[in-house]
Amino acid sequence: MKIKSFLLLLFLLLLLSSFIVYAENLNEQVKCIFLNSLINKTCSSEKGICKGTKSCIANVTGYKGEKIDWVSKCGNITTIIDGKDDKIEFNCVLEVREQIKCIFKNSNSQQYCYSEKINCKGNKTCVINLIGKKGEKMNWKSTCDGSFTTVIEGMNDKIEFRCGMEQVRCLFKNSLSPKICYSEKGRCTGNRSCIANVYGKFGEKIYWKSDCFGEPTTLIDGNDERAHFQCIEHVPKRNLRNIN
Repeated sequence: MKIKSFLLLLFLLLLLSSFIVYAENLNEQVKCIFLNSLINKTCSSEKGICKGTKSCIANVTGYKGEKIDWVSKCGNITTIIDGKDDKIEFNCVLEVREQIKCIFKNSNSQQYCYSEKINCKGNKTCVINLIGKKGEKMNWKSTCDGSFTTVIEGMNDKIEFRCGMEQVRCLFKNSLSPKICYSEKGRCTGNRSCIANVYGKFGEKIYWKSDCFGEPTTLIDGNDERAHFQCIEHVPKRNLRNIN
């Protein structure tokens, strides 16, 4: 009976010691390398995470033999904790640099040029410094008319948007003093009338206001238009005496 108890105790001790060895935590570094990369990448797992353009290093802790699954935009790789530092290479799709110059024809105010990822702004032109995957398509729009698609290939591109330009003459009926005519696209001042130069996207509706009655609208179509207002002026008393 004593022998059986001794053997059982010995077995339990051996099992416990093996578990302690197995569960021993080990520390190591994993260097993630991003081949062909030109922009910041993330290398992540349940044990650690790091960020870098060409490479980054993550410090990990775990038990011997534990598997770690690493994920990045360039792929997935598995390492095993053994107390030794590791290097893993992600084969990223070739990335290239290029410039996109957006041209706003006929514009004299700030315009935007944009895609799903990036944008720029300027009066006549603006430039975007782009880094992306070679062969990737980019769809471009602006606050002016037109839409374009470019392909990232490492060569600079130009895209031209056509901005609407026209004149709007504001007419102040019965006006005896200077009036202001204004909208989000332009403004002018005059006694009987004034002219505002407006720029915008073709088909865009413009709402006009003034010191007088009326809220006319115009449409940017490249043709000059008129906005009519009805003014009510008070005639000075001395003028009334002259009339009598």
